[in-house]
Amino acid sequence: MKIEIVSGGEVIGTGELDHLDPPMGVAFGPFIPTTAYDRTRHAGIIDGKENDLGLSATLVARGPHGEIECAGVGIQDAQVALGEIEVSVLGISEFETYFGDHPDYKGYYGLT
Repeated sequence: MKIEIVSGGEVIGTGELDHLDPPMGVAFGPFIPTTAYDRTRHAGIIDGKENDLGLSATLVARGPHGEIECAGVGIQDAQVALGEIEVSVLGISEFETYFGDHPDYKGYYGLT
């Protein structure tokens, strides 16, 4: 599922939630930043180290039908170390509604 990540009302990037952990209600995938993204302000993990400023950032995930109700959104920025950035959406409410047709969801619950 394609999403936008918003901070302070501004889109700081997009993501593709293509990996799931169904029992935990977690979805994650690659993050593509916009020019509004600032790794120091927005990423909770930078090249493997916790970033207190980023951990306190209020991030919102917005899907095709609006804001995704969840426990939190986190960005793990490993641009320097690995050349990639990942976004995780944690504790997603109504997980099945968003991901019931996803192969990871079906596989976990034996629905394939």
